[in-house]
Amino acid sequence: MPSISLLEASIGIPGHINAPHWQEWLDSGIAPQIIAANLTSLEGDLPFDRLCSAPGLARTNSGRLTTAVLNRYSHIEAGGWWCSGLDPEKSWDPMLWGCFKPDRPRVDLERNKTIKYEHPLKTPTRAFFLLDPDHPNRWAEVQADANRPILIVEGVKKAAALISLGYDAIALPGVFNGRRVMRDSAGKIWSETLIPELALFAQTGRPFYLCFDHDTKANTRHNVNLAIAPQAACSSNQDPPSASSPSLVPRKGLMTSSWPEDPQLLPKPSPKP
Repeated sequence: MPSISLLEASIGIPGHINAPHWQEWLDSGIAPQIIAANLTSLEGDLPFDRLCSAPGLARTNSGRLTTAVLNRYSHIEAGGWWCSGLDPEKSWDPMLWGCFKPDRPRVDLERNKTIKYEHPLKTPTRAFFLLDPDHPNRWAEVQADANRPILIVEGVKKAAALISLGYDAIALPGVFNGRRVMRDSAGKIWSETLIPELALFAQTGRPFYLCFDHDTKANTRHNVNLAIAPQAACSSNQDPPSASSPSLVPRKGLMTSSWPEDPQLLPKPSPKP
């Protein structure tokens, strides 16, 4: 992760961000201007506005959220941080979809797992295109130039740290969330496509680097391999390679596809405007 200078760290915390949230992102190697432009602290009813506004969400006759939804998400009232980014399908206006990290996460009792991040209910998963205030037209320029490589990572903070270094990085909320899968009645996959916003960048010749965590847990590594192979195929419009393909090269902290063996061949940060 990039180091943050004392001068950068001394920049005052914006009023829309709580100090612990600011520090969490700063500790992740994210530049203060990137944090200020993309992070918002929410509490009370405000998280419900971001997470529970889908038209298809069940409501009472009065328009109120059902008791079941309110009870399940009561923990978000205690506060947390929200991040969304820009929407390539809406002329790069702010995206309504995003993620919320609650200060007091809930526990899924069936899976005995803490849910660290919440996403809008009844809404298709999307990707994060973070705003760089020093380069506000970054994503339109990337879309227009198929020679510029794109790094795809899992988790918005990883993308924010890479953008802080000058890389063009898109974040997915999970390793399997870069594609749409259609199944028949028997559960067999009959169609796989990139999610619409990634498809906008899948021009001929575009270098994509799928940079997911290189975990020591065998199950996690297996899932990462399962995610990389078909997603790489969707990006190149080729038949899915085997999950054990030699093109899946592990690196410390990363599991990537098409990652060069020679460090000199790694993608370079995008030039400043």
